[in-house]
Amino acid sequence: MMQAQRTMAPRKRLPVARLLLLAGAVAVALLLFVEVSVPQKTAHWVRFAKVSDNSGASQVKLIMKRERQRSDTNKNGRNFQPGDIITCVAQLEKGKENRKVMRCVILTSPNTQEHPTHNGFVTQHAQTVVAMINDKGDPIGKEIYGPVDPKCLLRWPKIQDLLKKQK
Repeated sequence: MMQAQRTMAPRKRLPVARLLLLAGAVAVALLLFVEVSVPQKTAHWVRFAKVSDNSGASQVKLIMKRERQRSDTNKNGRNFQPGDIITCVAQLEKGKENRKVMRCVILTSPNTQEHPTHNGFVTQHAQTVVAMINDKGDPIGKEIYGPVDPKCLLRWPKIQDLLKKQK
């Protein structure tokens, strides 16, 4: 008696186009996962601030805090609060390419700030506003326009004097 030979059907191989499509889908999924899960080193902290005094600069680029406290939660020195001294780049005259590294004081911040007397009031402003200061800590401008956070006024009495002169 003759036995029937079993023949195995050859495996179907995926065409090359399907393999490439599958590899592309895996690569896209991996890139999306990495984009979402791994923090990127982008300059999202870079902020531009409006200058509200008559020092000659209209807008500055904030770089880093000058004096960090040990209690800062963000150790890279970029959690700006009203009253902080910040190193900035200012363009003093319009149309010219003369930029100077200077110091400024944060007057208002878009972050929510608790009132310094802890009376339940909270302040929040639309944008970051600064006043330019020199190396000794004296304001460069003679007048300050616009609102100033109460925390900044308690820390900088010279700024409060410039506001009183305006009224």
